[in-house]
Amino acid sequence: MTPEPGKREMIVAFAAGLVTFSLLYAPQPVLHLIADRYGIAPQSSALMISLPSALLSATSLLPLLMARPLNPARLVPLALTLATLVNLVAILSSHWGTLVAARGVTGVLIGAVPSAMMTFLATQVPPERMGRAMAIYVAGTGTGGLSGRLAAGMLSTGGDYVSALLVTNLIALAICVTLFLLFPRTGAIPPPPAARARVNPARVIHALVAPRAASVYLIGFLLMSAFVGMFNYLPFLLSSPRFGLPQAGLTFAFLPLAVGIIAVPLFGRHYDVLGPRKMLSFAFAMIGCGGLMTLTEQLDLLFVGIVLVALGAFAGHSSATATLARQSVVEKAYASSFYFFFYYLGSGISGYASGVFFATGGWTSLIRVMTVVVVTGILLTILTQPDNNDAG
Repeated sequence: MTPEPGKREMIVAFAAGLVTFSLLYAPQPVLHLIADRYGIAPQSSALMISLPSALLSATSLLPLLMARPLNPARLVPLALTLATLVNLVAILSSHWGTLVAARGVTGVLIGAVPSAMMTFLATQVPPERMGRAMAIYVAGTGTGGLSGRLAAGMLSTGGDYVSALLVTNLIALAICVTLFLLFPRTGAIPPPPAARARVNPARVIHALVAPRAASVYLIGFLLMSAFVGMFNYLPFLLSSPRFGLPQAGLTFAFLPLAVGIIAVPLFGRHYDVLGPRKMLSFAFAMIGCGGLMTLTEQLDLLFVGIVLVALGAFAGHSSATATLARQSVVEKAYASSFYFFFYYLGSGISGYASGVFFATGGWTSLIRVMTVVVVTGILLTILTQPDNNDAG
């Protein structure tokens, strides 16, 4: 029987997305345990997430400098395998400086994967199946982030987070080995057209400074800043005397991310009806309301707040990328690189900076700052985004 066109490529895309974001976010529910082990401040332990995120954002700009992309069939399995091996060094390190450096290198390596996968799918999957292929890749990234968090958190019962992260890393390594076998070797990346053989500096600069596109980059930055700024320090809040949850209990606080993943298609339909301005404003409003609800002393209301934050983050990200895809005045390849740069830079900067406010003023101080971020996002959206789906 002839295999369904693009089916193998979609399996590869899901697996690559899963490994990438499992490596990135698995430490998030055990940051408080890492802080205890090394005797460091909460914001310092958050470098486990914020540093690789920041370096991932920088790596996402590399396609702007390359006239011809590397073959994903070689790049993706190799980059992910090296990332899991370097991450293994981080997990087993007894020295904080070595751990941070290894996590930084991990971020650089996995940063090469998203753009390579975009190229791979664009050249290997039939156009009529491209929408499904991209959805499967995004589902893989979401599943990887969620499963990595849940596995690391649940297996860390008793405080042994090292063994938990080791298990998640070894599973990722096994998937990487499978990727070497599964990645199709046919269909090498064709030479670029003569018009694209060299990077066009004028087009790159235009993609960066075009007002409508630049506003979407900043919106992505603010969305990720608010989201990661809260989720990085959620384990500290839930394990504190205020709630006193055990490791397994606080890990379940990350389950709302699954709700966000499932709701993405629904957000897409609403975006088509409401347009960028209303949908992005609604996404920021959900994050803001959810953040304020986490100030409660009641665990059930706090959980509802976390759900709203997760829903708002996914709604905002899907709406922002859809808005950028409709831009007609900038080259989409350049615009995508800039968007992901600012998006993950938000995680890198806020993931650390919000911890400074948490360490000095507690959860209330952190929420105050995140509320300012949300209000800024709403104002920026109202001032810059159209009320319909016209391309800008």
